[in-house]
Amino acid sequence: MADKARVRDVIKERIGEKYLIPLIGVWNDPESIDFTTLPSRFVLKCNHNSGLGMCVCKNKKTLDIDNAKKSLQKGLLQKIYLETLEWPYKNIFPQIVGEQFMEDTDSSNTSGTLIDYKF
Repeated sequence: MADKARVRDVIKERIGEKYLIPLIGVWNDPESIDFTTLPSRFVLKCNHNSGLGMCVCKNKKTLDIDNAKKSLQKGLLQKIYLETLEWPYKNIFPQIVGEQFMEDTDSSNTSGTLIDYKF
């Protein structure tokens, strides 16, 4: 499942919602995001690609909102299927997924880098 928005439903159904990063929202357009209602730290990413159109905000007070919107719009316009011909990306409707910013607060992890498991 390549769609970062739809896969959340599959995970919730099969193993439980407790395994999901808390969702802030899903938008079709960066202009429809009300940045004033977002928490002080968050992640915005496109559901249909990898990397392009991502906003990792660690401090909303210093966030360049216009730049974040431009980056997200660029990500939404990317056509992964046409670039790679990987069939799982063919019918994904591009959206923006907003999630809670996550970090590792375990005292034994001095880097603070989140341990990330990919399935």
